[in-house]
Amino acid sequence: MPNYFDIVCRVCISRHFIDTLFIDTGLSSLLHFYLR
Repeated sequence: MPNYFDIVCRVCISRHFIDTLFIDTGLSSLLHFYLR
């Protein structure tokens, strides 16, 4: 069985990285809208 907890952690970390990377440009909200 795949480790779902590890997968979720990786997704959370990647999203947090994207947020911190684009927060100054305001693209964070657009990315969240696109990822939903």
